Amino acid sequence: MKTTLKYIAAALLISPICSTGFAEEQQAQPSPGRHQMGGMGGMMGNMTEEQREQHIRQAQEHMLKMHELSNQILAAKDDKERERLKEEQRKLMREHHKQHQEMMQQRMQQMRQHGGQGGQQMQHEHGTPAP
Repeated sequence: MKTTLKYIAAALLISPICSTGFAEEQQAQPSPGRHQMGGMGGMMGNMTEEQREQHIRQAQEHMLKMHELSNQILAAKDDKERERLKEEQRKLMREHHKQHQEMMQQRMQQMRQHGGQGGQQMQHEHGTPAP
């Protein structure tokens, strides 16, 4: 009986160690059908370092403008001034969205020109209608 309890205790102690090792192995392998770069990395993968740095600087500039407008909106005492600032922020958002859409369309054209079928997949992921 004591021997059986020892074996059960040993098995219980060893099983979590084995399962975490197995879980780490599973996570390390990329799942099939997914891009390994993911997120913005997939879109920025073909950029030179200079282009990537310029893109990051533009994104940072946009974020800083949005934050500054948010701070001004929160600090505004007058309702008309607050609404004017909100409209300015919405305008900035629309411009940014338009630039993003144009960039995505250019990427789709490039992918089509190179014979890739990934263009249709990316269009679906970003909400633009397929041709």
